[in-house]
Amino acid sequence: MGLLAVMACLSLLAIMSLEVPRTLLYLSARTEWVEVRVIDPKRSALWLPRAMDAATKSCAERVFVTPAVGSVVRYVRPRGSSLRVIIEAAPGTTVSHGDGPARRMDEPGLLRYQVIRSDGDCGTQDRVRLPAHGHLVVGQALAVQPSAADEPSSLLISGKLQVFGRAISRLLWLPLDVPPFVAGALYPVNELQLPGGTVVQRALAEDRQADPAAELAAWSGFVDMNDADPSQALDIEATSNARSVAIYLPSPPVHQGQGGAAPDVMSLTQSARLLGDPNLRWIYGVLTALTLVLPLAGMAVRGALVARRRHAARPGAAP
Repeated sequence: MGLLAVMACLSLLAIMSLEVPRTLLYLSARTEWVEVRVIDPKRSALWLPRAMDAATKSCAERVFVTPAVGSVVRYVRPRGSSLRVIIEAAPGTTVSHGDGPARRMDEPGLLRYQVIRSDGDCGTQDRVRLPAHGHLVVGQALAVQPSAADEPSSLLISGKLQVFGRAISRLLWLPLDVPPFVAGALYPVNELQLPGGTVVQRALAEDRQADPAAELAAWSGFVDMNDADPSQALDIEATSNARSVAIYLPSPPVHQGQGGAAPDVMSLTQSARLLGDPNLRWIYGVLTALTLVLPLAGMAVRGALVARRRHAARPGAAP
């Protein structure tokens, strides 16, 4: 019992001293709306083979835009429609068309392009792949359409969101850097199928969704025009080293009522970590083996000592 009590205390101490969880979020979705707040211009630079420029009402060839930090880029493609790229450009954004020189924007401005899938004027059949690096919002909230003249909401149609954990790199003062331990190894934790009308936003570096000042985590990925699907929406694939992500489902949390605005939060829970971390599983196996082997070894030693005493107590027994 004493040994078990010591092991239980050490286990509790080890759990309390675990490092801050490291997680990876993976988003794969079909959507009509993606919004990106730019944090790295080079990784957010976008190229369009041919597009209609809304400002000049003319066709632009080989459009290349490098949005400055703070710019907001929106990719919108409602069902049965063309792709619209709308850029709320911050100062410092550069734009070039064709073989012309790049133009630097010294003031905030709005850039709007339309990519048309056709063989006609200003149409293109080339592959269109767009960057999704920064702070993302995927899908709009489903809202009542005020009138026939207004556009309906551009929705996330379907998708999935997966949470992966990263295995611990040390336990108490011991680094786990020798086999069979693998520090930082990914392991699956949770997966959520996203119903149509969901809004994905606010991926955070810490579990503080209620704190407006909490640090946002960046997503990294890409957006493809989905021409193989009858809905002609957009495909997004992105990952984020975030602690949690806010998900606004069509049905809000029950305790908020039908009008509630609080999101559901998907993150790595402590219980999922304790059950899923492969390095912790190895440690559990060692502890289980010690728990079983040590009492059995003690019983064997005690049995041998008793047998030796009995043998020594027999008359005429050799010393």
